[in-house]
Amino acid sequence: MRSRGAAARIAVTAFVVVGAVVSLFPIVWIALTSVKTAGDYFATPFRWLPEHLTLDHFVRLFTDLGGAESIKNSLIVSLGSMLLTLVISVPAAYAIARARRGLLRSAPTYVLSLRALPPVILLIPLYLVYSATGLIDTYIGLVLAFSTFNVPFAIWMLRGFFEDFPEEVQEAAQLDGLSEFASLIRIVLPMIAPAIVVVAFFSFLASWNELMLSVTFTGEQTQTVTKLLSSLLQSPTGADFGAAAAIGIISMVPGIILVVLCQRFLVQGLTAGSVK
Repeated sequence: MRSRGAAARIAVTAFVVVGAVVSLFPIVWIALTSVKTAGDYFATPFRWLPEHLTLDHFVRLFTDLGGAESIKNSLIVSLGSMLLTLVISVPAAYAIARARRGLLRSAPTYVLSLRALPPVILLIPLYLVYSATGLIDTYIGLVLAFSTFNVPFAIWMLRGFFEDFPEEVQEAAQLDGLSEFASLIRIVLPMIAPAIVVVAFFSFLASWNELMLSVTFTGEQTQTVTKLLSSLLQSPTGADFGAAAAIGIISMVPGIILVVLCQRFLVQGLTAGSVK
């Protein structure tokens, strides 16, 4: 029995190690490419490690290719979309969770169907509306477009937390003199803070990593990180792999920082699933 247990542990460890290697390999490869010279990644025979380390790709990214402006645009749009998503999804999820009858009872099905729609279906209608209203290549237009796809997910996720929250706690607060809105703000939201942090986290990352909408609705004024990366790989003069790898590495930084800062809330929000 002990030998079987030891074998099982070895198998699990080996599986985890293999999974970690497979998951980390693309990141390591991009990092190595970002510090290779053109001669290194076009060399024959193939070179796994750079012969000469260089930071020229990072320097060119910020001096010639507009990397700093793209990062600023992505931060503005991602934060704006995250805030708008929370402002819309929190009251909407609460209303759906507390609904006793009427159309709101079937709202989760409609919300889920919106999330299931391929984003490309809404691309042409959005483009026509944006062209008519002058929202192309604007921060407001990007925030609205990203939020369109983030809100259904946020509502669907927050609805479960509101439904699991004991209504007796909120009713007791109302008996003590608080209005329903005040009890929501002062009692309910602080207790489901981990869920709100998780929704904010995924909304930010979804906006930060969005490519299709960025390529369609951005221009010179609002070029995002993903649009810049795409343009570097599709340059008429040839793909700039070094600069693309450099912006790829930089684009991972916000997600890593958010995970480090919000790790406790993320673990609670992803594992709890309810408020007791």
